Amino acid sequence: MNCIFFIFILLNFVSAEESFFGPHQLREHTYSYEPIFENTFISFNYALVVFILPLVILFISLLFFCNVNGLFSGKGILSLLFIGSAIGFVGFVVYSWIYLSFFEMLAFGVVIVPVVLLLAYLVSA
Repeated sequence: MNCIFFIFILLNFVSAEESFFGPHQLREHTYSYEPIFENTFISFNYALVVFILPLVILFISLLFFCNVNGLFSGKGILSLLFIGSAIGFVGFVVYSWIYLSFFEMLAFGVVIVPVVLLLAYLVSA
C-alpha cells in the first residue's frame, strides 16, 4: 500500500514539472492577481488529480488500515501518519506551483523531503 503513495507523489512531481515547463512557463514571485489556470478544462483536470484523488485514496486507506490493523495499533497509526504526510506533500506541491519559483520547490524536494522520509523510515523500523 505504501508503494501506491510513493508512485502518487512521483506522479505529482511529474505533473508539477509539466506545469512549470509547459504553457505556464516558470512562475517567479509575483503579487499581481493573474489567473492560475488558462481555461476550465485544465483547472478541472488539475483539481481532479491534485485534490480529489488524494481524498479518495485517503478514504480507501483509512478503511483498509482500520479493518486490517486496527486504528490504534502501532502499524495503523504509522500508516495514517504516512498517508497524512503524503497528502500534505501534495498540498505543498500545489502551493509551490502557485506561489514559489521552480528552484525553491527543487530545493525543498532535494533537501527536506529525503530527510522527512528517512526519519519516517527510522521511526517505523
